[in-house]
Amino acid sequence: MNNTITVNMLFHFKGEEYNLTKEVKLPANLDNLQTFISSLPRVLAQDNGIDTYSYLFEMMECTDIYVTQATGFVSRFMPEEPVILETFIESCKQITLDDLLDFTLQTHLPDLVDNQQAKAALKEAFLIGQSAGKQA
Repeated sequence: MNNTITVNMLFHFKGEEYNLTKEVKLPANLDNLQTFISSLPRVLAQDNGIDTYSYLFEMMECTDIYVTQATGFVSRFMPEEPVILETFIESCKQITLDDLLDFTLQTHLPDLVDNQQAKAALKEAFLIGQSAGKQA
């Protein structure tokens, strides 16, 4: 499942306007996005040739990041107007495993959307994969 968001950061530094935009893929696991959120200023800086050891970068770290567009399952949480990243992420925390399973069935096996056995099989496969990942 590809969930992408377009992020935007607009700020001024030493009389210059900086308007940085990037489309980024959200991590598959939407439970803990704090690492993802904290990495975005560095990603935007590197994409725009901004030294991460500079006053300009420090200014970036103090600037709100906005989500201007979303694709994939998370697009249903995107309002009409740009929204602060943390607010968007809070909305995404409402996503449940059942929501994701339903979306996966609708996307890949639309004839089985109402089939509870197919949903149970997907859930079991997910849990097996999740437990295998914890053991590695």
